[in-house]
Amino acid sequence: MTFSEMLKEVRRDRTQQEFAKALAISTQYLHDLEHGRRKPSVNVTNRICEYLGRGPKGRLAWHTAAAREHGFEV
Repeated sequence: MTFSEMLKEVRRDRTQQEFAKALAISTQYLHDLEHGRRKPSVNVTNRICEYLGRGPKGRLAWHTAAAREHGFEV
């Protein structure tokens, strides 16, 4: 699953505005992440994991997906 797909899945019941505000990012940046136009930073990936309450395995999945967005083979 790509980072964009993971992000859309966890945001399901929240608006982009609500989710972006919770992550302290712009709505446009969130929109671009969801559509694969921007690549997630480590900082934003950490914020997502913290907001979702992800443990080590969950964080690994998110950071792996983010690394793949940047072209790393993980």
